[in-house]
Amino acid sequence: GQGSNLEFTSNIFNWLSADDELLSIKTNIASGTSLELSKAGRIGLTLLWLGLPIALFTFGMMRWLRRRKGSNPLIQDLKKHGKSLISGIKYLNKFIP
Repeated sequence: GQGSNLEFTSNIFNWLSADDELLSIKTNIASGTSLELSKAGRIGLTLLWLGLPIALFTFGMMRWLRRRKGSNPLIQDLKKHGKSLISGIKYLNKFIP
């Protein structure tokens, strides 16, 4: 606002007069920097911080185990038809326009 412009102008004139001791920069303290949550909010935030990574890790492990066992339908189809990997890729490319 106007108060900041006045301080800036005052600092310019103090600098131009070679009176560096008069220069001052005031620090502004931001208001509202603390987060206040209710007990339910803290519990929900904790569950989110802990639950989301655990859920994603579990989902990834389940997908990895499923693929490792070969329960992927495309892999099962390739095994069923006795295709090698290269011929399997050629087989799948037939369906891609």
